[in-house]
Amino acid sequence: MSSVNSKQIAKNTIFLYIRMLLLLAVSLYTSRVILKVLGIDDYGIYNLIAGFVMFLAFISNALVSAMQRYFNVALGKKDFQNYKDVFSMSINILLGLSCLILILGESIGLWFVMTRLNIPSDRFEAAIWVYQISLFTFVANTLRTPFHASIIAHEKMSFYAYVSLFEVFVRLGMVFLLMIIQGDHLIMYALLYLVVIVLVNTIYMLYCRNNFQECRYSLKKDKALFKDLIGFSGWTLLGQASVVVKNQGEAIFVNKFFTVATNAAMGVAAQVANALEMFVSNFQTAFNPQLIQSHASKDYIAHRDLLFRASKFSYFLLLIMLVPIVSNIDFILNLWLAEVPEYTNYFIVFILISYLFNALSTPFVTSIFATGNIKGYQIALTVIFVCGLITTFSVLQMGAKPYSVSIVSVFIQFALLLCRLYYAHNHVGVSFRRFISDVGVPISLVTILSIIPPCFLYSWQDNVLKVIFAIGMEICYIGLLIFFIGMKKSERKYIINTLKNKLV
Repeated sequence: MSSVNSKQIAKNTIFLYIRMLLLLAVSLYTSRVILKVLGIDDYGIYNLIAGFVMFLAFISNALVSAMQRYFNVALGKKDFQNYKDVFSMSINILLGLSCLILILGESIGLWFVMTRLNIPSDRFEAAIWVYQISLFTFVANTLRTPFHASIIAHEKMSFYAYVSLFEVFVRLGMVFLLMIIQGDHLIMYALLYLVVIVLVNTIYMLYCRNNFQECRYSLKKDKALFKDLIGFSGWTLLGQASVVVKNQGEAIFVNKFFTVATNAAMGVAAQVANALEMFVSNFQTAFNPQLIQSHASKDYIAHRDLLFRASKFSYFLLLIMLVPIVSNIDFILNLWLAEVPEYTNYFIVFILISYLFNALSTPFVTSIFATGNIKGYQIALTVIFVCGLITTFSVLQMGAKPYSVSIVSVFIQFALLLCRLYYAHNHVGVSFRRFISDVGVPISLVTILSIIPPCFLYSWQDNVLKVIFAIGMEICYIGLLIFFIGMKKSERKYIINTLKNKLV
């Protein structure tokens, strides 16, 4: 009997999807107001500085991946003492890493910001304040991770959705407050964001302490567990470092060859792309615990079936949003933003295309991590990102447009797809032939057919009502393509039965 609880996945997905619909609307509106309040240059400075602080985050991100894996394995084996041990040791390690990152941030990081970034002289002092506040914001985010990982591992998606909505509406209130308070808006924005993070962290900690007995901290001194966590995190660290270096390297290169206004265009594009990618990420979050637990319980057939389903539907979920946005990108940007930074449309289009490949391949990362055998994968990941970063610098050096950074990302994500398939085949037994037949063929057919309506509806971009109607038609059309061409008969039957039962 399969260990995969499809009904639980469906419920989790619904909670997370509703969360993201509201989150998307509020986040995009918030981005519009922030851009208006801060101005293009200050918005670009914030994205550059906050992004540079995230450059220091790769150490903790590596441990987060390890925690998520060990928590789910412990739950899959129902070993709650091991869960408690991992939880306590994770907090110990995160506290040590936070101190290390603060030291690095106040030395090497501060030197780089003061001497190497292209920041207007009249905003230099504000940029330094934002950098200092962002360092502490990063530490606060880091200390949240064991509690966040525990909520996901226990599949408490409803609580996760409620807190996420609370967080985004508090941020919206923060933006309105920013409009009426006096002072440097760039500094105040960074400071208020830190306050929101601390507030949400407190809610996560209290919930985990009151609902999960295994989330009670104890001073744990287990050298074997410490070695396991650090050993697993060590190779993850390599991969995370390459991802962060690649992302922040792109922002620094754009800042070097262009201006902070171009960084603002990248920031706006990242807001749109991240909002849509979060839809997919949250959908995959509903699958991840059972992907890891099915592997831990040695139900490999269910594991591979769930893996293909997560991959295919992650792609479809992004596609159904991507096509209407890309086909109406200029109209949407002009309607959304009072002032659109140059090249924003090109950044958005190519970033979203790259995210299609990422959505398709990310479930395979969870599968590879479930095995614990990640050394070869992380080395290959690093090579791909380093090559991509070198390519990015080369094309900009030759005089390419700034959005060529996003074009290179498309090829990077395609290479990552091939890499992840290869390692999933070696470690989990994923069949290339079955991936092509069950995932590759249906998504290719749906993608090719989905670009037909935009070709005919492009001329409708002369008023809001026509664009809304065109977007509605495109979404319905792609939805039908996914249902009748992209899904198997068993998947269509499952969707119908789920709707009939209303998930009760």
